[in-house]
Amino acid sequence: MDFEQSNGSLDVGERLDHGFALASMMVNWSAGGKAKYSDFLPKHGQAEEEQVEDDPQAALQLLTKMFKAGQPA
Repeated sequence: MDFEQSNGSLDVGERLDHGFALASMMVNWSAGGKAKYSDFLPKHGQAEEEQVEDDPQAALQLLTKMFKAGQPA
């Protein structure tokens, strides 16, 4: 369980992150960047605290804006 928490699952479908990280690093280097391979990997086992807003009015305003933005002019 410790390996999975620090490195992620061994499932092939979930290991695509390493291939995309390698491709991203190569694109970065070709553009003159100095990024490392690990910069593009997801941080497994390091949960970031999400700031959740508990204000129902703010949620309603956001949904209203989203609805209006989707309407034709």
